[in-house]
Amino acid sequence: MGSLAKQMRYQVTAALQRFGIHEQALDALRLFDPRSRPFRKQKQFSLDVGNTTVRFHTDDPYSNAWFYPRLSECRTHEQSLTERLVSGLQNVRCFVDIGTNLGWYTCIAASLLPQGVVYGFEMDKVNFGLLQRNLSLNRATNVLAYHLAASDTDAVETYQRNGIRPGTHFQLNKHGRGLPVEVKSVTMDRFFDHTRVPPDVVKIDVEGAEHRVLLGMKRLLVEQRPTIFMELHPQLLPNFGSTSKDVIGLLIGHNYQITRLSANHSGSASPARLSLYQPITSDTHFSENDHLLATPLQ
Repeated sequence: MGSLAKQMRYQVTAALQRFGIHEQALDALRLFDPRSRPFRKQKQFSLDVGNTTVRFHTDDPYSNAWFYPRLSECRTHEQSLTERLVSGLQNVRCFVDIGTNLGWYTCIAASLLPQGVVYGFEMDKVNFGLLQRNLSLNRATNVLAYHLAASDTDAVETYQRNGIRPGTHFQLNKHGRGLPVEVKSVTMDRFFDHTRVPPDVVKIDVEGAEHRVLLGMKRLLVEQRPTIFMELHPQLLPNFGSTSKDVIGLLIGHNYQITRLSANHSGSASPARLSLYQPITSDTHFSENDHLLATPLQ
């Protein structure tokens, strides 16, 4: 997809979100998409990870559309990020998933860390219900899931939601046409003051609140030095009073090296592309969402 087409796509998405009809528009598109029809009766999606199989419920409209037809024919969600994360969970005791949605990374990590612990944070109650169903399906007893928003303060915050449909575009303190919903927020520094096992690997996907999450875990960045996988949302960061430069600068300031993973969401990237990491500096320009890997330097 060319840069102009991508820019137009983001503008249309932003307009639909502003009027509170983005998810409804997606539903309408999927309803009339002939590619999705063969999959509407699929009740589960299965993924082989190492020596185990991870399963997800697809018997609700949102989950079915999330997996099919996008991940049919052995495709993988965010393939470069998923494969790099799987390899990065070797010899890890604790994985933290901030912004779990329906639990793709949470369930994968749980299957790979049978002797470890996985923490999942999801701020939307409906999404959290999907996460709980998938954890139960996989008997993921090593996961501790929390209906909380990770942020830079311990407070009660609000976000907008339209109806009761799950979604991926909820933003804290974003004013819109939906109904305001309250959720408790917590800093990762305070949360992990009370746990025995500190995080080794953290995944962050929070629709523009990346800087706030990092501000709330500065002590962890200094003392525990976790590896961080993050989706950067440059067009949404200003909604929280920050920029891509703020996010990158904070990580570099804590002596992290940052590389760009492929931002391919379709799952069509080849494993060979995993070696083509691009180094990031504070001057790197971001015009669209990107998957980043931040590794601590000695």
